[in-house]
Amino acid sequence: MSLSSSISLNNRDERFARFALEEANKSNMRHHQHGCIAVLGGQIIARGYNSDRTQSSDGFLKNTCSCHAEIDVMRKLEKRLSKKSSSFLTQRRRSCFLWKDNPVCRKKKRERYWV
Repeated sequence: MSLSSSISLNNRDERFARFALEEANKSNMRHHQHGCIAVLGGQIIARGYNSDRTQSSDGFLKNTCSCHAEIDVMRKLEKRLSKKSSSFLTQRRRSCFLWKDNPVCRKKKRERYWV
């Protein structure tokens, strides 16, 4: 992974980015494979990846084009945690985004961008 000169990653960040990349590799989407992890207190508490799933009984997916990796993680968190805010690391094959305190992708406020 190449990084811009203004961003430095510590070993923990790189480790989390690798876990998110592993999730991206599980995606059944041909051209846009994304992975996401939720981290709380330095521990990964949920993992997810995007898929061609368009419906779910939990209300997260209703006739959508696909299930985003962030939404897959949210669905898993919903089962485990109350609706508290968490940090999400989304890994694409060539770039990595950290969305902080912003669980829904429609409000994407980029806090860090690694190329």
